[in-house]
Amino acid sequence: MAKPGSKQLEDEVTCAICIEHFTDPRLLPCLHTFCRHCLEDLAEHSGKGKLVCPLCKVEYEIAVADIPSLKVNFPINNLISILSFLTSEDSDKKPVCEMCESGETSQGRCNDCAQFVCELCITGHKRMRPLQHHTIVSLEEVKSRRPLAMNVIYYCDKHKGKKLKLFCESCEEVICKDCTVVDHKNHDYLFTSDVIAREKEEILGRAKKVSPKVTDIEQAIALVEKAQEALEENKHATRRDLDAFIDKQISALEKMRADLKSEIDSACQKQEKQLTAERENLSVRLASARSSLDFAERLCTESCDVGLLSIRKEVLSQLSILAEKPVDLPFMEGGVRLVVDEEYWGSLSKNISIYKSSFEKSAILGTKGKEYIRDLLVFLSPVQRSANSQWELCYSAKRDGWNSKTFHEKCDGKAPNVVIVSVDGRYVFGGYTDVAWTTFQHERLFYANETNYTN
Repeated sequence: MAKPGSKQLEDEVTCAICIEHFTDPRLLPCLHTFCRHCLEDLAEHSGKGKLVCPLCKVEYEIAVADIPSLKVNFPINNLISILSFLTSEDSDKKPVCEMCESGETSQGRCNDCAQFVCELCITGHKRMRPLQHHTIVSLEEVKSRRPLAMNVIYYCDKHKGKKLKLFCESCEEVICKDCTVVDHKNHDYLFTSDVIAREKEEILGRAKKVSPKVTDIEQAIALVEKAQEALEENKHATRRDLDAFIDKQISALEKMRADLKSEIDSACQKQEKQLTAERENLSVRLASARSSLDFAERLCTESCDVGLLSIRKEVLSQLSILAEKPVDLPFMEGGVRLVVDEEYWGSLSKNISIYKSSFEKSAILGTKGKEYIRDLLVFLSPVQRSANSQWELCYSAKRDGWNSKTFHEKCDGKAPNVVIVSVDGRYVFGGYTDVAWTTFQHERLFYANETNYTN
């Protein structure tokens, strides 16, 4: 039987582009890993020196020539090297010794050599002074331990046979002893073991700032899903209202019934597309945040020192991007409703329409004075025409006083409405909405409550 969790291991070493095991895995700034050749093909196909991550859709200015300079995902390379043993269907099957050519089955794995070794080679390790300090673990321990947590020795690609065990703080790179002579001469560097605790603490501290973003995105998705459900219910309710009204009219109105139903469906379909697009964008951000958090946590708990330090700059950069990027909790109480002028029912073709709410997001327009008011009127004009109504000022803090009780007395239940807040001379356009508002945090922020006042 395959080792439990082998499906997860298989997924971790599979490139999302070619759906094969990683070949020369390279890290993008978003911490997603792909084969080097896959990234080169992707960059060449996209052209213009730009590359879009297939998973999180973030665009980077990376040309084909830049791909080799992307950091190698060392932990994934280590995982690939022992995956076949960990996921073998035959639990008793042992890998062949990788150190000698005897063909003997291995009895353990040398962490320092990163090879499976037979009994004879294990004995050789014990007898030969250069190898006596190496760590040999049993096959049972290899199976029981997380592959990424196993210590692996990495060698410098510039100086053959030289171990990477120094961290150049000037260049933020892992280097070997020979590197200090030329490329990193007079630089500040320390042993990886001396800086790993500090670097882990920094990564985990940065990751801690990203964690709340996951919650914010989850809440945003929940709001979008709730709005989708409400939109569907609202659509059916509006269709029933339409049927009830049309059924009272003469047969000449049947064509209008069909036309209005089509308009309802079209409006709801448009809003559904907006909601779906918003949910997809949020899902991509959520997946990216979760992926980066998981990557950072596993890197700090399971990676070897060199593996972590070799990619710490990219990890810190991506975590900073995620931590600093705000998550706007969408307020999307959309939908449709039937608007009927009963007084002029005889001219139904002119006085019956489908009122469509807007999904426009709130925006801070700044201190534009009259320009701001003009922008606001432009925004409101199509809504005003659609609702066949006139706008009036319900509440003004300057006129009525800054008091939440007065605000609610004058504004609650009078939707649709527009809320404008001026803070420190800056106008904040709250947006066109169909709901009442409640105050929060010392009356400086307004959040929509769940009561809908569209009826």
